[in-house]
Amino acid sequence: MIRLDAKAYVERFIENHKHRVRPKGAKYMTPSQSDLYETIKELVSEDGRRVNRKNVEERYEKKYHREMNLLPSDFCYNLVNVAPDFECKFLVRIHTGKYEFVNFQWPAEERIEITWSPRGRNVPSELKGSCFKVGGYFKGKYNWDFREIENYLL
Repeated sequence: MIRLDAKAYVERFIENHKHRVRPKGAKYMTPSQSDLYETIKELVSEDGRRVNRKNVEERYEKKYHREMNLLPSDFCYNLVNVAPDFECKFLVRIHTGKYEFVNFQWPAEERIEITWSPRGRNVPSELKGSCFKVGGYFKGKYNWDFREIENYLL
């Protein structure tokens, strides 16, 4: 992949998210995504609504006899990626590596903040290590607000 400058990277992010209104449900998941979901549901049924990444990885690898190639953070209502990330959401990130299971079409009676932390080898240096507020999620809908990243569009 060609490394984009900050402006193009932010434009890509906005374009991939601005039209999203609601997350999708289980019927839109791939088999690998369903496997991760089922693993997390098992852990939740045993230990309560909160799970950590290490326990999810261990259970997944034991159950499916393969390495987990997805990240729980990709399924969080309050986190997004630059690319079109998974539109099926069922977790809320509490802090790094710790998640709360809230399931699909979560109504979120209180607004939660959505953040974007650009990561990876193709991230422009100006964006590395940053965390941006890019919107909120409330009563089952996204409300995007790209003001924090718009200065990169100039």
